[in-house]
Amino acid sequence: MAAAGDRGGGPQTGVVAQLSVRRGRAAVEFYKAAFGAEEVYRVGGTDQHEAVVSQLAIGTASFWARRAATGEPCSRRRGQKPGPRQRMDSPR
Repeated sequence: MAAAGDRGGGPQTGVVAQLSVRRGRAAVEFYKAAFGAEEVYRVGGTDQHEAVVSQLAIGTASFWARRAATGEPCSRRRGQKPGPRQRMDSPR
């Protein structure tokens, strides 16, 4: 069995992070410029379809970045107060 992160074509075992970010296209470009991330896979992220889902790799580690959906905690507008599910101290 191949080790986690080995892109040799064999089965892989591991955990892959998925980040929900504001301004998805800009976030992907930031990871590429700041960390030398390589974009492995991408859906959307064009002027016609702004929402983006992208798989990025830094060395042997990979992660996914996507634009946060409306209502997710990181998609709040500036000045908007957090709702009950967005507050760290509230039970779910």
